[in-house]
Amino acid sequence: MNNTGKSEEDTKGKAKEEAKEAASATPQASSSSSSQPKRHFTLLIDKSGSMTTRDCPNGRSRWELAKDAAKAFAQVCCTFDADHTVDVFFFGSRGKDEHMAVRSGSDIEARFARGPTEGTYLAGCLQKAIELVPYDQLHTIMVITDGEASDKGPLEKVLVEASHKIARDECLAISFIQVGQDKGARRFLKMLDDDLTGCKFDIVDTKACRDSHSTAPPHTPHSERSGLTGCFHQSCDEVAQIGLIETLRQAITD
Repeated sequence: MNNTGKSEEDTKGKAKEEAKEAASATPQASSSSSSQPKRHFTLLIDKSGSMTTRDCPNGRSRWELAKDAAKAFAQVCCTFDADHTVDVFFFGSRGKDEHMAVRSGSDIEARFARGPTEGTYLAGCLQKAIELVPYDQLHTIMVITDGEASDKGPLEKVLVEASHKIARDECLAISFIQVGQDKGARRFLKMLDDDLTGCKFDIVDTKACRDSHSTAPPHTPHSERSGLTGCFHQSCDEVAQIGLIETLRQAITD
């Protein structure tokens, strides 16, 4: 009888010790998970007059295509962004950049109602976007554009200098997404991707609408990719036929 009681006490004591060890281990695991760095997402949108050109799928204008993609991008990335806010810039004429911080796709719809009317000066706007996030943190910038930048030299300088300021290769990824069929724009963006000289790290990637074979910047953590992929398919179901939606998704999740 005494042996049985002692055995039960030993079992209970062992169970308490195991529970105590498990409880002490749990906060460590949680802390480790929460300490993993999250990525910041920024979107730059071309508001040049040529964005009104209708050479996109289903007779849509480049501006309309960019609007649907931008709304989907913002809606999804607000969930995964480090502060649940996506910075959105509209670039056009020199010194007339527009900046807004959005928490949902609907937050930027009103701006698209005004339409595009300006040039394609990108360097200054991109510099502002890059400087939003410290160089040692994770940052993905998506640039939706339809043509060659009006300030090619300054733009190349911004890209090269940024590559020398980041702490690690994965800290900064800049993807240029082309809408429309401008061949000059295609050549220029390809040059930025393949032939830009002086960069310390390869931070530039370019894609064309419906380009399913190009490679995306491999900087999004694997733990976030499956969630982003699923959310993109869900959020963009009504515009799934538009190639830019898929291109944006790939640039974030590949």
